[in-house]
Amino acid sequence: MAALAMAPDAQAAISCQRQVTANVVAFDKPLMYNRLGAGNVNGMMYALQRDVINTSSQSPLTVSGQATAGQLDLRPDKRHRPLVLRVRVGDCLTVNLQNLLTPVANPNNVPLTEPSGQRFTVQVDDQVRGRFVGFHAAGMELVDSIADDGSHTGANVSSLVAPGGSRSYRLYASKEGVFPVSSGGAVVGADANQGNSSNGLFGQLIVEPAGARIYRGQVFEEEMRLAADVNNDGVLGATELTAEGHPRIRYEATYPGGTPWTAEGKNGLPILNMMKCASATACEIVHSEINAVVAGPNADGTFPRAPTRWNRSASATPRCRTGWSPSATSPRSGTTSPPLRRPSRASTRTTRCSATCWRA
Repeated sequence: MAALAMAPDAQAAISCQRQVTANVVAFDKPLMYNRLGAGNVNGMMYALQRDVINTSSQSPLTVSGQATAGQLDLRPDKRHRPLVLRVRVGDCLTVNLQNLLTPVANPNNVPLTEPSGQRFTVQVDDQVRGRFVGFHAAGMELVDSIADDGSHTGANVSSLVAPGGSRSYRLYASKEGVFPVSSGGAVVGADANQGNSSNGLFGQLIVEPAGARIYRGQVFEEEMRLAADVNNDGVLGATELTAEGHPRIRYEATYPGGTPWTAEGKNGLPILNMMKCASATACEIVHSEINAVVAGPNADGTFPRAPTRWNRSASATPRCRTGWSPSATSPRSGTTSPPLRRPSRASTRTTRCSATCWRA
């Protein structure tokens, strides 16, 4: 009961520095695990909506592609990797999840014909029969209610999504860390309690430090060239290269208009920045990458130095333990305290910048 009584206070303590949105879909996706041919034809995955295409039209769902279950795939230029969303401390993340799994589990079969002409059908049936999905980021704070949890546990109302449906989850990034994402739609499966995680339906939500700027860490040569091509002529001139011949990267560069960028839904999107921000407090995650370049808010990419015991300003008043008093001079001798140094254990005083704690 005490925990329930504290819930409103905890919710009121959440103050969103930015409102960040991620439009995510869950869909069936054959997965290859290695170059030797090991795979799972009935794989599943989360992906950003703009990274998914209709296999018939080859158009992204954010352009003109139809969101038809069983007819979806990743864009040809998108590496097949688990979903990784990055935000920073203080962000409130809204995940708009759409369930595009086929109504029936294990929709793909593998026909195999031996050289002798004998035909086999290998049944891969590791997918759980239930087709509900959720977006559960373990360890993240829920903004509104238990409905943001992406689960169906105990007597709580289900916050899962039925096939063809969609819903939103709001999460608060209170601290740095890596938070695993899974679907609460299935808690048991082929690998004990892994549910559909063993089929690929998992990801990560990474919370970077406050003020962080987050960029893609692995791109194609074409995208690297675009990020340095100021005049968009397709060739990097002398002013677009360093003296050593390296591209002068514009980290806030955007994709140009025209072919093929408009048809791919990239026109005007950031090339390297993982977020497109309409304002300083409203952003959308437009890139999901396992690798990232994380820079601080300072002009040189560093983070502000946090105050510590040894770098506080000289005017800071030290906190002295019981029986000790702060002063720049000894109350006994009147001598000025020594320069900044870390005191030894044998010392009878504790120095912090220009102030000293003296034993009473």
